[in-house]
Amino acid sequence: MSIKNNIKIYLDDSIKDFDYVYPAAGSKEYALKISPSEISELTKGEWIDVGE
Repeated sequence: MSIKNNIKIYLDDSIKDFDYVYPAAGSKEYALKISPSEISELTKGEWIDVGE
């Protein structure tokens, strides 16, 4: 199984308020400390206001 190319990725503007975020795969043991700017660089996602 593979991930399709050219899928749209959206990033929630509200995480920019934090130095680091901790996305996890269902458990804190699998959390990753990462900055919002690093997420943006890695995903090439589009920043949007999810609350709108």
